[in-house]
Amino acid sequence: TAYWTTLLQEFHDAAGYSGIWIDMNEPSNVCQGYCDSRVPSGNLNNPPFNPLVRDGWKLWNRTLPMDVPTGAGLFYNTHNLYAYYQSLVTNKALRTILGGDESPMVLSRSNSFGIGPIALHWLGDNQPTWEALKWSVPGVLSYQIFGVPFVGPDICGFVGDRATKELCTRWFELGAFYPFSRNHVADAQGKPHYPWSYGDETLQVFKKVFEMRYRLLPLFYTLFHEANTVVSPVWKPLFVEFPQDKETVDIVLQAMLVDALLSSPVVTKGAKSVHAYVPPTETWYDLWTLSPITSVGWVDIAAPLDEIPVFIHGGSIIPMQESARTATLSRLTPFHLLVAPDANGVASGHHVVLSESLHRTYVLKLNVLQSTFEKHSATTVGSISHSHLGSVQILGISSQPSQ
Repeated sequence: TAYWTTLLQEFHDAAGYSGIWIDMNEPSNVCQGYCDSRVPSGNLNNPPFNPLVRDGWKLWNRTLPMDVPTGAGLFYNTHNLYAYYQSLVTNKALRTILGGDESPMVLSRSNSFGIGPIALHWLGDNQPTWEALKWSVPGVLSYQIFGVPFVGPDICGFVGDRATKELCTRWFELGAFYPFSRNHVADAQGKPHYPWSYGDETLQVFKKVFEMRYRLLPLFYTLFHEANTVVSPVWKPLFVEFPQDKETVDIVLQAMLVDALLSSPVVTKGAKSVHAYVPPTETWYDLWTLSPITSVGWVDIAAPLDEIPVFIHGGSIIPMQESARTATLSRLTPFHLLVAPDANGVASGHHVVLSESLHRTYVLKLNVLQSTFEKHSATTVGSISHSHLGSVQILGISSQPSQ
């Protein structure tokens, strides 16, 4: 750890950073075991049972020989833990370098169980295809169950041909709601995936959905705080949120952002609607229009190219702020509470106020029918700054308040 901390400190002194991306840490190796004429030998490198990695490959192909010693033991026994240990020492090093108030950001390509509290992950070198877009949803959902909540794919694909305008537009729409949202491409000059490189229509869609992401940053920060304190997922499959509803068991192409937002992305070329399930026992509101949703169960939801269906779950109170060019500037704006009552007129939520460090957790409950509002401050660290409440908006109310 001391050696790695020294290297990262030198890099920080030279360049300055808030996070580290550790790549190729399977570990990957451009050589076949050794980088000279030697061929790995012995029982560890050539065991009686060789797992099927690739036809004709050995355990040491494109990585290290199995008999190489590491700090945790022989590489034969520690290969699958390499990324975990590297993420762990990187996280510890950044806490020393950045100071205790700043939470380190460590992005790791490889991963294993237990990495969730110390690093985030992306889903690897994907291609700009509709299949890759489609399977990114169960990919992110699976990692929530694995205990790695901060995860997402390369939006619009990484290798291969350039993504089409339609594909990249749809991917931007979904990408705004991934826990980890990143556009990353192997050839940014030859095959750019910038939102403006597809014309004004895609740029306006990108602006719309990512402004919404920035408005939802208080919710995202709250969810990630919970993920690291009570080990809860950020994205949820519907069967986790609605375990009594048998219709949700096989649904893998929709996702709940915790218990508050249901996203139903278009993942099929040329589609102008999406066949999706909206649990009929619940109350729902459209995130974009804030209108109540009247069609529930299995429904065909209109989804022109500039829209992704996202519904607010009745019973939620969503903390929001204004969008801005950076998260720092957005955090300086007043808070806005979006209240979506359930069928009984009740909504509740919680909100972790963050500035340079964690400050306060609020637990909120509102009953529209009984005209009651409760606020509890659960924990406080430091002082509150730039966190005043600007407005409260209550959905589904048919008449103006009398006073």
